[in-house]
Amino acid sequence: MSTAAARRLSMPGEEFPSLPSVSLDVPEGWESFVWAGAVLGVKHRVSTGGFAPNVLVTIERWPGEISDDDAEQVLRQRIQAARGKELDSSRDAEGLSLGAEQRHPQHGTMLVRYRQQIVRHRGMTDAITVIGTFTKLQQDGVGEEIRGIVDSLRASAS
Repeated sequence: MSTAAARRLSMPGEEFPSLPSVSLDVPEGWESFVWAGAVLGVKHRVSTGGFAPNVLVTIERWPGEISDDDAEQVLRQRIQAARGKELDSSRDAEGLSLGAEQRHPQHGTMLVRYRQQIVRHRGMTDAITVIGTFTKLQQDGVGEEIRGIVDSLRASAS
């Protein structure tokens, strides 16, 4: 391609705005880490049975204005695809909260807390999903901490 005819696209830029800013409240005993596909991650410093409870934040950008119901349906389909079982769900002004149970081949029953917030801007929709994961055996030790971290999500267009 000739450089004279080329135009440079950037992210962030006019056509591709920056991703939303996200933040979580993280208690003592947790540390940040990087996980493929996540924009933010924290894990408990102490693992039990070889599994460190963790919370990951993902952002998916979709073209157009996607409804809250459609974004929720995508999340529920992914849980079903993972052979998960929904335990509870609620919606508030900020978004969707959902709890599920899933099986892991090495760690057995896993409990997963989800929080999904939708940010619409400039003709696109960003679906921010927080996923907190811990084993059923870890529930008494970290279950409430994970719920607190997941529920603390704050997201806004940058």
